[in-house]
Amino acid sequence: MAGKKEKSLLSTIFRFVFFIGILGCIAFFVIFYLYVDTDTWKEFNPDKLINNKQTLYVYDQDGYIAAGIYNIENRTKISIDDIPIHVRNAFIAAEDTRFYKHKGIDIIRIGGSIIANIKAGRYVQGFSTISQQLIKNSHLTNEKTLNRKFQEMYLAVKLEQQYTKNEILEMYLNFVYFGNGAYGIEAAAQSYFDKTTGELTIAESALIAGILKAPGNYAPHINLEKSITRRNLIISEMLKYNLISNEQAAEAKAEIPDLKISRPANTQFNQYIDAALQEATVLLGLSYEDMTSSGFKIYTALNSALQSKAQSILSNPEFFPPNADDGEKVQCAGVILNSKTSAIVTMIGGRDYVNRGLNRATSSKRQPGSAIKPILVYAPAVDRFGYNGATLLLDEQTDFNGYMPKNYNNKYNGWVSMRYALAKSLNVPAVRTLHDIGVESAVSFAQNAGIKFDATDNNLSLALGGFKYGVTTLELAASYAPLANGGKYNKPYYIERIEDSYGNIVYENKNSSTQIMAPSTAFIVTDILKSAVNWGTVKNAAVDNVAIAGKTGTVSYNNGVGVNDAWTCVYTTDYVCALWIGFDKGDASHFMPSNSTGGNYPAKIAHEIFSFAYAGRSANDFTKTDDVELVGLDKKSYNEFNTIVLAGKYTPQDQVYYEYFKKHNVPTGKSQYWDKPVTVTQLAVTVNNDNEPLITFNAPQKHVKYIIIRHGANDVQPIEITVISGESGVCYFVDSLAGLGIHKYAIIPYHPEIMVDGQYLQGDISIYVEIEIAFMGQQEPPSWQPIETTPSITPSYTQEPAPSESVLFPSQQP
Repeated sequence: MAGKKEKSLLSTIFRFVFFIGILGCIAFFVIFYLYVDTDTWKEFNPDKLINNKQTLYVYDQDGYIAAGIYNIENRTKISIDDIPIHVRNAFIAAEDTRFYKHKGIDIIRIGGSIIANIKAGRYVQGFSTISQQLIKNSHLTNEKTLNRKFQEMYLAVKLEQQYTKNEILEMYLNFVYFGNGAYGIEAAAQSYFDKTTGELTIAESALIAGILKAPGNYAPHINLEKSITRRNLIISEMLKYNLISNEQAAEAKAEIPDLKISRPANTQFNQYIDAALQEATVLLGLSYEDMTSSGFKIYTALNSALQSKAQSILSNPEFFPPNADDGEKVQCAGVILNSKTSAIVTMIGGRDYVNRGLNRATSSKRQPGSAIKPILVYAPAVDRFGYNGATLLLDEQTDFNGYMPKNYNNKYNGWVSMRYALAKSLNVPAVRTLHDIGVESAVSFAQNAGIKFDATDNNLSLALGGFKYGVTTLELAASYAPLANGGKYNKPYYIERIEDSYGNIVYENKNSSTQIMAPSTAFIVTDILKSAVNWGTVKNAAVDNVAIAGKTGTVSYNNGVGVNDAWTCVYTTDYVCALWIGFDKGDASHFMPSNSTGGNYPAKIAHEIFSFAYAGRSANDFTKTDDVELVGLDKKSYNEFNTIVLAGKYTPQDQVYYEYFKKHNVPTGKSQYWDKPVTVTQLAVTVNNDNEPLITFNAPQKHVKYIIIRHGANDVQPIEITVISGESGVCYFVDSLAGLGIHKYAIIPYHPEIMVDGQYLQGDISIYVEIEIAFMGQQEPPSWQPIETTPSITPSYTQEPAPSESVLFPSQQP
């Protein structure tokens, strides 16, 4: 009887549940019919999950993040494989504990949620799965309607049919918003803890997971107490579902959050970053907005330390002339390149640069002044016309068909070496050289170095920087790089490579170089420009124990009343640095004082930059090429007679001028001054009216002195009776002490300025000439003839001179 009652009860319960189920289904379809409009439902679109906006990162040359830039959404995608298990579990515990068991909709959770809400009499628990949340955030709005909820459930099922659970979790963690501008787990880890996702602890993972419930309430920088309470609740849930151990849970709850609240920014190096992004948009054909939401990783040549130092120096008013009367600042531009590749390692667009503002280094064309001389005048003269540092140039006022250039302070030096003319930045020799090599040839050479010209730039004023439009700081820096690297021109660039958010390389720099001048030319011009730093116009840029070459340029205002533009271009084997200062628009109220030359403020800035760049390390010197020879020239012939001849083996070292020549251009003539004196050949001896020996000879060399030797009847051995200078050309001497008898005379020449082993350098003795004095008094002089005999007096020097250890190198002033 009891068994029948039990069966009857079970049957009643079954019929009741079945009835309730039928009513539920009917209610569901009625509600669905009344409140759901499937015609308005959106199609499932995977692109909305995959192609979402991401933060763009810019890296410096060492691989460190220099800037993070985003367009509204700061997001950095990360693979599920790079998300630790404990991080994944924190979100599963917080949002969807049955994530790996349901198919997008969790029926059990829905039932539990309904019961919980009925018991509470209000809405206390939701039932959205991770898949539903991802669909809502990517495809739908936040409106609370049944139509949206049913659509969400439908699309969640579609999502689960197309992707695996791990793929869905990866998309979810990369998509959702965590407050503080951070979208996705990686951005959140960076924004709150300055860590990567892989470095997060259990406690940090739970804290970040807790933010999702309501970023405005649970973000730790807004309400740390609520954030920790929510974190601890999630840790308890992780323990409840055996996702962590008791020990891990206790340790995580005890952990004090080490918050480092931040957002990606590009303000530290914005002038460089802006220029690099501009290059990236051109390379990839994207707009700035698309670029900054692409998730690309842009690896640049930026030297962060050098950029930071340059910005610090150029923000210091001590390195600039005073402001104009109206308060406008003297502006600046600076570029530092890698000498070998022309990669841009530092970029200064101006003082007080504003984000995406005017970059004076790339956009402002200015007159280069004398800074253009090495590229436009002297390098082509050396490369194509055989000039070198010893080439003699006439520095005097000259009318070049109506064009009369002037030197600074109207001082002129006559004949000077090309080294001196370039190091001291003399204007007339530069114009003369351009005139001699031809403007067309010079322009074509400079164009190969990246200098741009207007069609009207075809006159001699180009030698002094007289362009119609001028050059940019970047162009001028790049034109100097071939001098530093052996003659190769490389187009300057910022970006080494670009990767997409998955690490695929979408662009890689394959910058090719062009040999625009011979390596020997680059070395010779560079060595001359080292003189400009050592003792010329660029000496303020010099740094101890660092081989620096360079040139200054100064463009005057109103015939020297002031200065419009001041330049310094200097380089080492590692870096090329070009610096400009001046007002953006020069006029009667905006020009710099006359002492604001390129050798003043810009050169001092260059000194500071290179002192920093080479602090604690040495710099390699420029390497001489095999086809260049260091040649010793006769300084006296060079300075007094304007002739280029080789120094002789007897030339004193302080009279040797060393200069580099290309081997095929080495001079062949040798010094006649610093050499063994020439032997006297025209010697005659007669008697004068007093019947005394009259010695007459032609002196072959005016700078030589001549010893007259007599071996007379009363002389035991030859004796020196006098010394005569050769300056008069024809020399006479009366031997009033000779007396009667047969006398023989000879001449020994010696150089009064050459000492060898403590004695003057002597030439060979002449032949002896004999004469007889028979009696005293007037009479017809006896006949005479020269007698070739072996001299009985030995010249005081017969050995070669020892070499000197003292050498005057070309980079020193001759």
